[in-house]
Amino acid sequence: MRLSGVVATCVAAVFVLAFGQAVIAQDETPAEGPAAAAAAGESPAAGDAAAVGDPSAAETDSASPAPAADPDAPAANQPEPPTMSDMLVPIIGMGLIFYFIVLAPQKKARKKQQAVVDSLQKHDRVVSIGGIVGTIVSFDTSSDEVLLEVAPGTQIRMLRRSIQGPKALGSDEDGADDRAEN
Repeated sequence: MRLSGVVATCVAAVFVLAFGQAVIAQDETPAEGPAAAAAAGESPAAGDAAAVGDPSAAETDSASPAPAADPDAPAANQPEPPTMSDMLVPIIGMGLIFYFIVLAPQKKARKKQQAVVDSLQKHDRVVSIGGIVGTIVSFDTSSDEVLLEVAPGTQIRMLRRSIQGPKALGSDEDGADDRAEN
């Protein structure tokens, strides 16, 4: 339950970082009014006079040539496309989330499993990853193999890394103890 809360928080943080700048850019569009008129090159007084209904002010505004639009300038209503640095932050964030949720725990489990396999000794009862239960007879260090005795007089050779771990004493689930009593 706790892990899902951490995941949800991390995903929310990535979305805020990714889309927060686009929302801020849209909120910064110029407002209509005297500030917009000043930005367009008109005097605020001319805009106020035209609003009152002064025909002479309206004639002077229509007679003045409009400023030429720069073809290289981006349109005022369209936000800029995200830059590489804007996209890099969410990608790095998702990579870190993936590392801490998936890769780090796998690495820790692999190290623990390797330590268990390295600590095995001769005559230890073990279980393979395929479910085969046996007793270690010998180790072949040159080929990284183990010789297991699975039944009296029956030995199999398997890779050392295919051993899941030691089998606890007294937990013989294959029923060998039951057959000996009958």
